[in-house]
Amino acid sequence: MADIAYNFELPFAEQIAYLKQKVRIPTESWQDIYGSVHDRAFVVAGATKAELLTDLHNAVIKAASEGMSLGAFSKEFDAIVAKHGWADLANDKAYRAWRAKTIYDTNLRMSHAAGRYNQMTRPEVLQAFPIWEYVHRTLENPRLLHKAWNGTLLYANDPWWSVHYPPQGFGCKCTVYARPASYADQLSESPIDEYETVQWQGKDIRTPKGVQAGFGYVPSVDWYPNLDRYPQAISKQLVADWMVDGVFYRWIERINSQKQTLAEQTQAMADMDKTAKVAAMRQMDTGEKYPVAVLSDTQKQLLGSQTAVINLSEFDALKQAISREGNVGFDAKSYTKVQRVIDDATLIVRQYYDKETKELSRRTLWVEGFVEGKKSRYSAVLHQSADGSEIYLKSYRLDSTKDTAIKKRGEVLFEKTE
Repeated sequence: MADIAYNFELPFAEQIAYLKQKVRIPTESWQDIYGSVHDRAFVVAGATKAELLTDLHNAVIKAASEGMSLGAFSKEFDAIVAKHGWADLANDKAYRAWRAKTIYDTNLRMSHAAGRYNQMTRPEVLQAFPIWEYVHRTLENPRLLHKAWNGTLLYANDPWWSVHYPPQGFGCKCTVYARPASYADQLSESPIDEYETVQWQGKDIRTPKGVQAGFGYVPSVDWYPNLDRYPQAISKQLVADWMVDGVFYRWIERINSQKQTLAEQTQAMADMDKTAKVAAMRQMDTGEKYPVAVLSDTQKQLLGSQTAVINLSEFDALKQAISREGNVGFDAKSYTKVQRVIDDATLIVRQYYDKETKELSRRTLWVEGFVEGKKSRYSAVLHQSADGSEIYLKSYRLDSTKDTAIKKRGEVLFEKTE
């Protein structure tokens, strides 16, 4: 594999895919989220408005896709600041230039590193290039430990890389080159780390010297993999972990803020007809999605689906938030129970597209059994794409409808018997 220098004017697919899959999370400080959570969340410190975050995210994706220089990105950044009236930056040209450079460098270097890691860990690449070399590249004000690590040659599976895969801090330009097995006679011993304790959001964080707090992870190691390639038990656990690590909750909070913005910018939602509501929501939809559950192999076959992954789209999350306006007892944490509804479904019905002709739709209604003493139970409506490659959670709510009535809505695909 040829050495690949950091050249942001040479974009590649893995880097762009890494940037595009992130969901936008409002933050007050760069310390609001930590470590590998950045793999799935796009954040800019101080950017709390959904529209501002969307424009910044798109600008970073554009910079990576089109190979924009820092100068060109800075002009885009200035236009975004002017458009949204970002008070902290609007009247301070020097600070604005520094923020633009930090956003540009950090996002493009991390995404470049993530894309490179994705490439270098492919089985066929690892077989041909099993050894990695740490390469120090900072000329001005170099970090002395990074400079000392220059030329370190270790096997790709050496635990040292799990903490020291660059970049290892803001402004770090270090990189990793993949080397063939012929470099085996030049292997190094894993450097021994000294640790220090730093403060992060009022907590003590232990980190190796030379690795800035929050950078001690491999970019892309927590990037959404193709869940359909994993056994169901593994993909279910991955989704379960992602549902509770904080990113999903904050994503839903951001969408709820969009709901409030929508209400403020339009007439009262109650006065809008369904078509107008959908049109208004479509304007706020940027195509984000988040995996919330995984089907079993049997359920996948039952639906005739190519995928087992159930996603919640930004549009559907906003639509559901609006439909539940005023409801009590339902919040972001309620979505962690979607997998339970799928696993413990007592009734699955393929809904009619047309009740008169009995034409079936691509939507299925899933309900769990009633718990003794409870008048309602969770229900979920899943929608399959025409080619079966995608499944979305279209509706999710507490429902008191009896099974006899639900079965009249379509064709029963599954019914649990005692």
